[in-house]
Amino acid sequence: SGVKVCRINTAQNYVPAYFDRERYSDKSEFYYVPPGGFGKVIKYPGSNPTQKKLLKFFRKHSTVEWSSKEVLEVAKDVGEEKVARAKVEEDDQKRSKEQRQE
Repeated sequence: SGVKVCRINTAQNYVPAYFDRERYSDKSEFYYVPPGGFGKVIKYPGSNPTQKKLLKFFRKHSTVEWSSKEVLEVAKDVGEEKVARAKVEEDDQKRSKEQRQE
């Protein structure tokens, strides 16, 4: 599809000024960036949105047609997969730390 979701750790990466983000902030903020539209970002007006509210925001600004219901189903599947992957990474990090201590 024509939609991509990205995440950035702002404590370790450069964030362009047009995101108007406080440096080293640990607050989650959400933005819609239109295709080819860096510099024209639209910030979600609020904090801690539900999945449905966030999808409504993205859908309002999106140039692509998509179903919120289908996206929520995919998000649930991806969320479960992400949790499983995070568990594997955590276990790998623990093993690596243990090996360095030996």
